Amino acid sequence: MVRGQQVMGFSSRRPTRTEGASARRSCQGWCVTGKLFALHWRLRNFHITPNAMDFAEFARNCWFGPLDITGLPLVDGDLEIKGQRIDRADPDAFRAALRAAQERHQAANWLRAGPKLYADASVAT
Repeated sequence: MVRGQQVMGFSSRRPTRTEGASARRSCQGWCVTGKLFALHWRLRNFHITPNAMDFAEFARNCWFGPLDITGLPLVDGDLEIKGQRIDRADPDAFRAALRAAQERHQAANWLRAGPKLYADASVAT
């Protein structure tokens, strides 16, 4: 089993209560939410239509963008998972990446938009 934070390059270190509170107040939270949306969108899109694409070009010109993919790992213009372009990635690594991205996208939306219940936070792509 591949752990989500290892696949997506996130640290396994948990922030302290103070770090978490200050992160929620910063503009960085908005930036992270946008990147997580873009990441989650691409993973969900590939799950539905498992084809390579020029994600970098799409992110610049999509009708609901542009999407901020700064810092996301790319290979040949598409998302990289564990050193492989998304369409060549190990299926277990892909599933772990999709789960991790969805969970982080939901958490970021919950922290930013603040619905009372975490389960009510949007993960719409």
